Amino acid sequence: MHRDRGLTVEVLDVQDVYDEFGAGVVSPDAIRDFISYAVHNWEAPAPRFVLLVGDASWDTKNSTVDDANYANWGSRESWRGERFGTMQTADYAEALLNNRNLIPSWNYHTSEGHAASDAYFVMVEGDDDLPDLALGRLPVVEPGEVSAITAKVRRYIEEAPLGPWRGRHLWITGGVASHQYRSRTLAADFALAGIHPQLILPGEIATTEDRGRILTALNDGTLLTHFIGHGGRFIWRTAPPDLSDQIDLFGLEELDSLEPSVRLPVVLSVACYSAPFDHPSADSIGEAFLRLPDRGAIGFIGASWRNAPPRALSELLVEALSRPGTVGEALLFAKRALARPDAVHLYNLLGDPAVPVAAPRSVVAVRDESSDGQLVLRADLPPDAVGGRAALAFLDEQGETVATDEVAIDSSDLRYRRPMEGSISRVTLYFWNDETGADGRGATAISTADRESLSTP
Repeated sequence: MHRDRGLTVEVLDVQDVYDEFGAGVVSPDAIRDFISYAVHNWEAPAPRFVLLVGDASWDTKNSTVDDANYANWGSRESWRGERFGTMQTADYAEALLNNRNLIPSWNYHTSEGHAASDAYFVMVEGDDDLPDLALGRLPVVEPGEVSAITAKVRRYIEEAPLGPWRGRHLWITGGVASHQYRSRTLAADFALAGIHPQLILPGEIATTEDRGRILTALNDGTLLTHFIGHGGRFIWRTAPPDLSDQIDLFGLEELDSLEPSVRLPVVLSVACYSAPFDHPSADSIGEAFLRLPDRGAIGFIGASWRNAPPRALSELLVEALSRPGTVGEALLFAKRALARPDAVHLYNLLGDPAVPVAAPRSVVAVRDESSDGQLVLRADLPPDAVGGRAALAFLDEQGETVATDEVAIDSSDLRYRRPMEGSISRVTLYFWNDETGADGRGATAISTADRESLSTP
């Protein structure tokens, strides 16, 4: 598929890499040395993407596994003086055999323990601690899992339809006030760039309604799903971890309820420990999102251990994933711009880095020309938008959707009029034309003076 898209592709057996660059010994250093050699010595074009196909395990010595030996949280779990809690999520015929270290990861040391870091493999230019190529991993064990992911990727690239889902972001947040404030302000900022935000902000205790809203939003389709809050290996949470009183917002059981779709998001999980891929016997929620056949996510970006994610990580990643480009290069851009070691190493891409994001192709100007109690909008659309459709979303100051509408595009000078509602603060627009393939986004803010001068119908 990637060759058909114009890329030059080499498929290599990792054992050959060990033989040539590690004297036959299984070693992350051999993989990194090979990638460095390819970058500096292969004929042009130099590699842009690296895709690792195979799961990892940090327990490389024992022949069998016992989940009760492995911490699923942090150091506080070991203070109890008991064995760790267990949760068997793998469904392999030989799940208790320690056979998941098909391609090892680098062991990055944090203040609270080790963390899997694939970024190490592509730090091949200079002596800085920054990646130089876009990298992702398919954390798989069985060939059928590879087939399911690649089939999902192909359908996303070749069959995902145009439509309002491409101009929509889903913002899911835990119950902590600071997290909800960050989601609201980020959503408001990107709304002004033409992205329609859908906010899900539960209380401290998750409800069935909260989970249902998340499932509905994912089934409807969204370009990007952003979660910020407390996390765990198998869950997104609404409150800080309390091992005696689990308060879960979304987990593996909810994932199983998703409907098949090609309108799949890239998931960005800005939380602790939601995408480790090196556990000897269990799968994380990030792995589950990616490996679900026909549903879930086209890629999952999340942390492999506990962390305090900076706001800039979300800003950079959401910005990059909202414009045309690939998933892997968006993460590469964000890491290099942020240049914070923990974020660089802990946040990994589970998925194919060469997958192009289904982002709107263009950005258009939208103008507020409201008067006489009417909200009046004008948008300058490209000629190939004529004959298509435009979806508008009307938002209040909190980023909540007040109303939506959809209209036909009869002219590249789009004019739209409706009675003004005083709560409307921003308007986002997404247009598309199934015949020409054109699509794009735009937005405008409604001034406070205009809103106060207009009557509410």
